[in-house]
Amino acid sequence: LLEIARTAHQPEVRKTAFSLLQDEELVAHLARQEPDKTIRAWAIGKVADPALLAELARSEPDPELRKVAIRQVADQELLAALARSGEASEIRIAAIGGLKDQALLGSIATTDPDADVRWKAVDVLTDPQTLAQIARQDANVQVRARAASRLDDQGVAER
Repeated sequence: LLEIARTAHQPEVRKTAFSLLQDEELVAHLARQEPDKTIRAWAIGKVADPALLAELARSEPDPELRKVAIRQVADQELLAALARSGEASEIRIAAIGGLKDQALLGSIATTDPDADVRWKAVDVLTDPQTLAQIARQDANVQVRARAASRLDDQGVAER
């Protein structure tokens, strides 16, 4: 099975063989070094080691694979650091998706210079006061509309 996993030409055959092996060291190796992006993404999705996920979330050079790792991260401090970083907006957006800190989400939703990042923060934010402020004041009409929609979803929109 390991030979098939390593040498088959079709990525789906390799992925199936790897999935049957259930070897955490092999999964870690694939997550870090597998040349086939599809298999790497699958392996990153199977990583159970928080330290390896943190490493990949911080430093994976491929943005798509890095987002896969970020979506697996549970560490709120790491997600907060990534969300507040000067990273590309797609990395910050991926981190925001896992955040639970409403104060931080509110801060990002009201101050981030990127409208897409603010939109994602609004999408996760549950604080009705902050949502109402954003619905009235954000410079971007789509962010304002999303905040108003979130208020409607919560049943607290001003009528």
